[in-house]
Amino acid sequence: MLAMRATGMPVRGCTKTTAKNTRIRTVARAVQGEKKVQYDLGRVEDKSTKTSTVGWTQLATALTLVAGNANAAGGEYGILEGRTLALLHPAVEFFLLGATLYAGYLGLQWRSLRTIGDEISELKKQVPALAEGESSGPKSEAERKIDELTAKRKELAKGGFRDKHNAMGSLLLGLGVTMTAEGCFNTFLRTGKLFPGPHLYGGMGITVLWAMAAALVPEMQKGNNTARNLHIGLNVANVLLFVSQVPSGLEIVDKVFQFTSWP
Repeated sequence: MLAMRATGMPVRGCTKTTAKNTRIRTVARAVQGEKKVQYDLGRVEDKSTKTSTVGWTQLATALTLVAGNANAAGGEYGILEGRTLALLHPAVEFFLLGATLYAGYLGLQWRSLRTIGDEISELKKQVPALAEGESSGPKSEAERKIDELTAKRKELAKGGFRDKHNAMGSLLLGLGVTMTAEGCFNTFLRTGKLFPGPHLYGGMGITVLWAMAAALVPEMQKGNNTARNLHIGLNVANVLLFVSQVPSGLEIVDKVFQFTSWP
C-alpha cells in the first residue's frame, strides 16, 4: 500500500521510492535468471562433451577388440574355422576338376558337330556329277565317307552339346571363382595369414584362365576362329595347371586333419 497523508492523498516521495525499488528487484531477478540459464547451458554442454568423449572412446575400444580378434585363430569363430568348412574347398575343387574335363569333352563334341558340315562339303566336291539319265554305279570312297559323316552329324545333333557346354562353362566360372575366394578366406580365418606358394599361385592362375576363356565367348559366337582356338588353348592350359594342383592340395588336406577338429 502506498503511504497516505492524513488527508488521504498518496505521498509523492514514497511512490517514487517504491517504484524504484521494484525496478531494482526486477533487474536483479533478470540478472540472476540469465546467470542460471548460462550455468545450466554450461552444464549441458559439459555433459554433452563428456558423453561424446566417452562414446568415441568406447567405439575405439570396440574396434580395437574386433581387430585383435580378426587376427586370432583358436576357436573364436566356431564352425567357420573348423574341419567341415576347411574340407569344403578341396571337395568342391575335385568336383570342379571333373567338371572341367567334362566341359572339355562337351566342347570338343560341339566343335565336331560345327565342323562336320565343312568336311561333308569338301567331300561332295570329290564326287563326280552324273550326267542326265546316267545311272550311278557302286558308291565311291568319298560317297561312303559322306554317308558316315551325315549319320554322325545326326547323332551329335541329338546330344545338345552346345547348350550343355555353355552350362558347364557358366558353372565353372561362377563356382570356381567363388571357391577360390572361399579357400583364401578359410585359410586366413583358421591361421590368421595366407601362405604364398605353388598352390596359392596356381589357384590364382586357374581363376584368371577361367575368366580369359569366358571373355572370348562373344567373339567365338561371331565365328572368330582365332578366338575359338585361343579358347581351347587356354582351357588346355587350365586343365594341366589344375591337375598339377592335386599333390599340393592333398598336402593341405593332410594338415587340415592334423590341426583342426570337427565340426
